[in-house]
Amino acid sequence: MSTFHSSMEIADRRSFQESVLRLPDTPVFDLSPGPISEPKTRVATTKPTKPLVAAPQPFAWGEEGQSTAGLPFQIYSAGNDGYRTLVVGSVGGNDPVAIRLVDELAMHLHQQQSIMGGFETFVIRTLNPDGLKRQSFVNGNGKYVNNFFPNAEDRTVRVTDMISEVRFALRQFEERQPQRVIHIRTVRADRGVIAASSSARNAVKSLGEWLQFDVKLLPGPAVDGSIEKYVASTDRMQMITIAVPAGVSPAEAWPL
Repeated sequence: MSTFHSSMEIADRRSFQESVLRLPDTPVFDLSPGPISEPKTRVATTKPTKPLVAAPQPFAWGEEGQSTAGLPFQIYSAGNDGYRTLVVGSVGGNDPVAIRLVDELAMHLHQQQSIMGGFETFVIRTLNPDGLKRQSFVNGNGKYVNNFFPNAEDRTVRVTDMISEVRFALRQFEERQPQRVIHIRTVRADRGVIAASSSARNAVKSLGEWLQFDVKLLPGPAVDGSIEKYVASTDRMQMITIAVPAGVSPAEAWPL
């Protein structure tokens, strides 16, 4: 069993929720029973009331926008108030481990959202649905999406000149105003990497120790044109990239 998998199994999952997603475990309603009284026999005179908390609907990805090849972006949103986080599945597209992690994360949020408060999370399954469908790392026009984000300080770049995937991402940044962006991907290495902007340094320090991943500060190691470089160069959002070793199987990626 890999070091990554064993460390994930023994770790407290709350560390990830609290330090990265900031998902509090405190219920928004009190589940404790009231005082017990003596039973009394009564005849019902009114109809039963509906439960205060409705049963959750089955999980399903929503769809929004279009990729270069005309495929929809798969999205999921949980929460409606509080700290805003935007999670992006692998920009590469053909990344089974990262996609599995994002799938599990979205389903976990769906199952827990009725008892969680103080957060809002928007998930994009992958920013390259063309690559996911075609088992490729490029979009429908043969372009690697993570090379085409503009310079955050360049105001001369026209939105119409950007590729569809980048336009979609920038629209989410503008409309949803996330305070933190998390990119989940894999890396060809025996040891994983967590890269974060300086303002998120404290949040990822313990997470890196927990996962036994190397921790790097952005935008230093980020290449021009990447989502990491773009977000980390702004002062509006924190950027965190979690790069899981590519050798880890999709089943190992999330401790079920």
